Amino acid sequence: MKIEDALYLIACCKDKEPLGRGPAWPEVHVRPECNAFPALDGERIELIRFLSSLTRDEANRVYSSRKALSKIEQAWRTNLSLESWPTMVAIRRYRGTLYQELDDNLENDLRLGSIKNLLIVSALFGLLHPLDMIPDYELMMKDAGPGTEPVCRWWQRAFAHCNLPQLLREYMPDLRRVFCFMSESSGYISAVDILAEHFDVYVIKVHNGGFHRSPEAWGRGVRSCLQAGASAAEQVSDIVRGEECTLVSLPVR
Repeated sequence: MKIEDALYLIACCKDKEPLGRGPAWPEVHVRPECNAFPALDGERIELIRFLSSLTRDEANRVYSSRKALSKIEQAWRTNLSLESWPTMVAIRRYRGTLYQELDDNLENDLRLGSIKNLLIVSALFGLLHPLDMIPDYELMMKDAGPGTEPVCRWWQRAFAHCNLPQLLREYMPDLRRVFCFMSESSGYISAVDILAEHFDVYVIKVHNGGFHRSPEAWGRGVRSCLQAGASAAEQVSDIVRGEECTLVSLPVR
């Protein structure tokens, strides 16, 4: 079984490294080595312009999933500068619990091409290669996008419009299985559920998961799968069972 048959998806996270040293996203996203999926740029630019032009009153509606007013204020102010923030590679930008569990050599393996089958589902950018250059931002799948619908529904339609399954076939021609190390309740799974129409898609569910327990288990699980070169569902299931996780098939929408 070839590793190119299987793709691992992980979610972005709210904990991020601030600032960066790379050029702003409008400059850097046109470079192929910094942007693996330029076909999504139309949707990304629309979201960025929407978020960076919000008034403070509009922010109360867009970021209503955040309970505290201080969190709404922080998200609004951060996203006002989306087009001017410096960038850094995504694998360094995200600093949540899942990312802390990944191997320290992962970035080097990604640059050498020895790992090609790990991608990130992002509320702002849709789909990212871990080495894509991105700015700091504050957005969750349950925040509101353009219009009144949540961002997860906005990406669901955008992925259908951009033909996400075909984009992934171009990226990984032998792709047959997708393993989602991310939450159903936060909207990340529903954003990519179109993939179940074209591939065997599995969700890794954490038993007795919680705010910290689930990201830790997903991080250790995907790290072990990458290290083992796991591709078949049986292999992945055996590995994640050690993290008290179960592999569940995602039904076609």
